[in-house]
Amino acid sequence: MLLALLLLLTSAASLSTPSAPTPWELFTTHHAPPPSTAYTGVTRQFSFIGECTSSTPTLLRYEHSELGPTQGPSVRASNTVSTQTTSSPCPTCFDSSSSRTFPLGSLTPSSLSLPPFKAGSVGLVAGPRVLRSGRMAIELALAHEDARARVTFTLAPAWPAGKEEVGLPAGLKLCSASLVTEAARDGFGEEHELDLPPSSPRFLSPVPPYAWHRKWSGSSWTWGPEGGDKGWSIPDLDEADAWHGRPRGDGPGVWNLRLPGILLQCPSLLPLESTGSALDSLFRLAWLATPEKLLRLEAGVLIPESEDDQAVGKPVLASFRCDTLNDMGELDGASLIEREKRGEEGVFFATQ
Repeated sequence: MLLALLLLLTSAASLSTPSAPTPWELFTTHHAPPPSTAYTGVTRQFSFIGECTSSTPTLLRYEHSELGPTQGPSVRASNTVSTQTTSSPCPTCFDSSSSRTFPLGSLTPSSLSLPPFKAGSVGLVAGPRVLRSGRMAIELALAHEDARARVTFTLAPAWPAGKEEVGLPAGLKLCSASLVTEAARDGFGEEHELDLPPSSPRFLSPVPPYAWHRKWSGSSWTWGPEGGDKGWSIPDLDEADAWHGRPRGDGPGVWNLRLPGILLQCPSLLPLESTGSALDSLFRLAWLATPEKLLRLEAGVLIPESEDDQAVGKPVLASFRCDTLNDMGELDGASLIEREKRGEEGVFFATQ
């Protein structure tokens, strides 16, 4: 009798506990709503020194379809880029442009549940994956309403000075970063962001620096190889965890790029697992989508040791974290006057 009662209580508890959404449900809800979604945006290429080397209009399209009764649904992706644009200064003439569409393949519920994809909350990570050139690429994407911010970091093997391509490399060095800002709306253009309502997602509108330093609360979705997917509540984000307020990162080897509403961070040199630490392997994307909404995505990448002394192991995703945070007002005790009253060192005024 007691065993039957325990089984009944266990089944009732399992039925009352909501299950976490699957990666396919997260992807089709936040990134590719059915039946089709077309993102219009701009792709910007940044070099290692942070210089914007190119800016290209892009069109990313997701189309839903059914592969069959046994295979289930799928999403076919294609990317249309502008290959040539000609502008005419003559008022009676017109501008011309040509474009090319590249198929990106299809995504299914089974493929999104396996590496190199990882979805959680409004974030999506694709990678790390090794390209034919031998370089490594990892993409981070955040979605808010009808807009997305995506960044792809590309790294290449690097050797110490004087030992080029001799033995194992010291790690993978950042080559470039590709940032895509896009929205699934007609007439999208970043030059029109100032005309949007304050609640609409935006990318490169002017943002005061202190807008990042606020009191934030919300939720977090984390994943690890051992712990799996977990959800957390963040009643008040502490200062140590507010990495978006430290543009240069938490160490000397962090490559960073801050645009008005977007912050990128990644290791300048991704070391081998035996020579690096967890902080040296974090790829981060922070997006201040609206003045009251902050989205953060963090992916940890490790290069495991290989049994062959002349080869490097395949990079793997070691951690995942996606935060959705809401503005709760100004920070307590953050002004210089309050810090001076507490007697903190390094706080002084010109009148002293």
